[in-house]
Amino acid sequence: PASILTAAEAVEPVLNDDGQWEWNFSVSGNSNTFSVALVGADQNNGQTTWSVFVSNSLLNLDNELLLEGVSSSESGTGSWTVYQLAGFGTTQPFIELDWDFNSITDYAVDLEFQQILDLVPVQSIRTERDGPDKRTISRDTDDDLRADISWNTETKEGSLLSSEYNNGDRACWDSTFRNTECD
Repeated sequence: PASILTAAEAVEPVLNDDGQWEWNFSVSGNSNTFSVALVGADQNNGQTTWSVFVSNSLLNLDNELLLEGVSSSESGTGSWTVYQLAGFGTTQPFIELDWDFNSITDYAVDLEFQQILDLVPVQSIRTERDGPDKRTISRDTDDDLRADISWNTETKEGSLLSSEYNNGDRACWDSTFRNTECD
């Protein structure tokens, strides 16, 4: 997806018959060349909807939905759904990403894996920041906590809680990144 969005920056969009902006281009990856259409449409509620379609005859992809999402530049919120391409008109949700950016020091991002539950030990990851305080939480496929990492970007102090580290007890570090007692 990143190479697709980067390639779109080099193309001038055209206004299509449906009143949507459309970027059409080709991008190469994994020894294949894909035809891509990125479509964006402004909505009456101040949001923009996005869709990315890909085609590749060797992989039986014909205008298959790869990404779709919605964003709001005014509120700094949005979401993307990434689809796993199976060809022959079959798409399955693969990853969901939601964000809420108030500023560079006040945000939350949620990432959830949908169809690869048996392939990865992590089901979801949440990263958030409130001023100097940052936190990342990951959960497994049963929604059990895998890791909870918190730290302060100014003091450099932080903590880690994981069932796979320190016998499941919270571990803390000081401003020199040395182990210290947790409060």
